[in-house]
Amino acid sequence: MSYTNNFDSKTSNLLQLTEIVTPKKLSKLDILDPNGTTKANQLYRLLTEGKITTEEGLMDALFDKGPHQRGNFNRMKRQLEEKLVNTLFLSDNSSNKPANIQEAHDKCFKNLAVVKLLLSKHARNSAIIIAERTFQLAEKYKFTFALLSLAKHLRTHYASMIGNSAKFSYYDKKIKHYKEVFVAELEVEGYYSDLVRHLSTSNIQTTNYHNKASYYIHAMKKIIDDYSSYRFKLYGYNVISICYEIIKDSNKNIAICNEAISFFKNKKHAKSNLALRIFYFRKIPSLMMLKRFQEAEQNAKNSLELDKIGHHNWYRTQKLRLHIALHTLNYQKTYDIYLETIQQPNFHLQYPNIQESWKISEAYIYYLFLRKKVKNVSNKEILNFRINRFLNEIPTFSKDKQGLNISILILHTLLLLHQKQYDKIIDRTEALRTYTHRYLRQDETFRSNCFIKMLMQLPKANFHRAAVERKTKELREKLSSVGIIQNQSAEVEIVPYEMLWEFVLESLDNKIH
Repeated sequence: MSYTNNFDSKTSNLLQLTEIVTPKKLSKLDILDPNGTTKANQLYRLLTEGKITTEEGLMDALFDKGPHQRGNFNRMKRQLEEKLVNTLFLSDNSSNKPANIQEAHDKCFKNLAVVKLLLSKHARNSAIIIAERTFQLAEKYKFTFALLSLAKHLRTHYASMIGNSAKFSYYDKKIKHYKEVFVAELEVEGYYSDLVRHLSTSNIQTTNYHNKASYYIHAMKKIIDDYSSYRFKLYGYNVISICYEIIKDSNKNIAICNEAISFFKNKKHAKSNLALRIFYFRKIPSLMMLKRFQEAEQNAKNSLELDKIGHHNWYRTQKLRLHIALHTLNYQKTYDIYLETIQQPNFHLQYPNIQESWKISEAYIYYLFLRKKVKNVSNKEILNFRINRFLNEIPTFSKDKQGLNISILILHTLLLLHQKQYDKIIDRTEALRTYTHRYLRQDETFRSNCFIKMLMQLPKANFHRAAVERKTKELREKLSSVGIIQNQSAEVEIVPYEMLWEFVLESLDNKIH
């Protein structure tokens, strides 16, 4: 328009934006109305209320049964998804001066998307104004990817459109610097991905991965101080911490987590509740391994304070709190933590492996309830517990031959012993023997191996307490010779085997059965 020269740059920028965001486009803006009457809005309300928990229930609430019900429902889900995406982009509450790193992150990447969109609409002047302003914010918080993307557009602009050599050189140098940082971030993220891929394949950490863990520690220690970007530090400290877990150096793991916590607390550009929560969480197993349970509990509380109740990570921290309670023999607190967790409204929406993990904890709490270690139980899942139903409800871990299936196998035997079903235990002896031969030969499962072999002595001693104690004396000493959690995850040894063995002996008498 010919009159744009009458305005300053900011007003000209606004005018250019109005040419893109026209009244016609605004009238067609497809965003979510929580009070709307459309099917998409109704589906949104049903999902947020959480009262209907099945796909079929949602379909029946919105559409009449018939051959087109599924098709109509699927089309409605796509419409809601589009509305939510549009509304998400508009509902960013971050201010011009973000209060924390998350707000700054959201603002930077939202603006980056706007810059790219404006450039595609040939609104270059507006795009460059937003790009320069966003570059300053991104540099303050060291968002490397955003900095590279913005600097690339700005370098091109000042080279080919404006011919400003000084600004071209400025952004060219920025690109060279942040390219190096970005490559370092990619490298450390690759280390991290390799480690978590390994850990996700089993609940047990294999010794043949120790060499790689040692290599990663050496590689990271050489460069951890070279870059200060949030992403580099977050992944870098995580890599070192995971590696110390793998090689079972608890003291060094605690030290590196403390170093990470100090960094993310004291660096203004990196102060992050997410990062702090991660490293409070990562310290807990190592503190437990060293029997520093009070510190472990405090770190769990620190982690929970930084997380939203009912969030995925909240459930993970709750599980560690449950293990702390079990390993300190605070059985009533174990039940309280379990109850608080499974009563969360979104518990049924968690991943199957998380729900199954809590099902296993539930089964052990039931056993503790039978042993009169947990009292005042009101939860119907505990009171109505059935072992066969439990075994059918945990398909994921039944395939995990070196992980939580060990806990399931042991618990089943303990319940049979409590019920004095000696014949069924005898029938399972061969399965126990086969299991230890096939799956429990590695060092990581030494304690579990010892304990299962102790259980295998029950039939050989005719379930006679004195004979059992005599036949298991050497195994019992071997069990105690290896510290708890030293060779395996706390997730597997849910209740310390020493305490479970006391329960086994309490279930026996000095009679031959």
